Amino acid sequence: MQTVEDVVALADFVDGVNIKLLKSGSLDAAVDMIAAAKEQSLQVLLGCMIETSLGTTAAAHLAPWADWIDLDGHFYVADDDFTGITYDANGNLIMPNRPGIGAVPR
Repeated sequence: MQTVEDVVALADFVDGVNIKLLKSGSLDAAVDMIAAAKEQSLQVLLGCMIETSLGTTAAAHLAPWADWIDLDGHFYVADDDFTGITYDANGNLIMPNRPGIGAVPR
């Protein structure tokens, strides 16, 4: 899904949507897509691309509105230039306690 229109057009054919911040274009667009999915009684998976912690940490701010999260793209970046979200031993998301989105350069 890349737009609200995609969500609405496919709502009768799917049980949920995978929303990726990089593909939606902005935080506002992703929020609108989540709202549209909820209005259509669809579940939401918040996903990501293979990207640095800057992107996954930004996307993690949408996690409270998602049914599931799959924000592990930064684990596949050999030289991640940022530090941001982490996970505990049980796989629970831990948000950074820093200003802005919380990601900082290494």
